[in-house]
Amino acid sequence: MPRRARAPASSTLSGRRRRTPAGRTFVVGGCMEDLAATTNKLEQGMADIRTAVSLMDSEVKKLEAIHPMCVDNGMSYEERVEKRKAEMEALTRALCILDTNNVEERCIA
Repeated sequence: MPRRARAPASSTLSGRRRRTPAGRTFVVGGCMEDLAATTNKLEQGMADIRTAVSLMDSEVKKLEAIHPMCVDNGMSYEERVEKRKAEMEALTRALCILDTNNVEERCIA
């Protein structure tokens, strides 16, 4: 089987060159649209990140404000249990003093 003769390089290139400018314009235009869309998405994403960071910063400030209330105040566990128990007994006595109609069962006795 004989080989096909190749077309001269100049005719192949000139044929591509005739089609290339229209193709390039289309491709470049599409790329520019994609670039604009991607840039918009990126800007929106960055705005969302800034909003989220701002919200996170305000919540961290709130946590830092209440942190001292949650930190160990130097009392041992047993001391805290005793203090809580004494506080509950004091609240129960106060409830019984205020319960003039004998509604609370623990104050009847």
